[in-house]
Amino acid sequence: KYEFINLGICILGNLIAGNYINFSILEYYNDTTFIDLCKVIMTLITTQDHEELASFKSLCKNSYKIMEDFLKHHSDMIIRRFEPSLTIKVIEFILLGLMTENNNKGR
Repeated sequence: KYEFINLGICILGNLIAGNYINFSILEYYNDTTFIDLCKVIMTLITTQDHEELASFKSLCKNSYKIMEDFLKHHSDMIIRRFEPSLTIKVIEFILLGLMTENNNKGR
């Protein structure tokens, strides 16, 4: 299960960080493929049990990296295109990760 989630994260990460495509052209032609892919990957990430996810170091690292890259390059999409419930889950996931990281640094 987690292997496929990690594969999806890597694919989306390469799309976002690789500058392979101008995503504005997709919006111009009303192509929602990229938006749909982002929603699926973000839903997959945010619906996992955080403690279980943390036990897979590579997957956990990739999950937070994709969130960081996504927010850097496509934060407007979260507000304009995601359902409010998914937007809240993404923000909660990021906050939980930040709190976990801060707690681990304090030890």
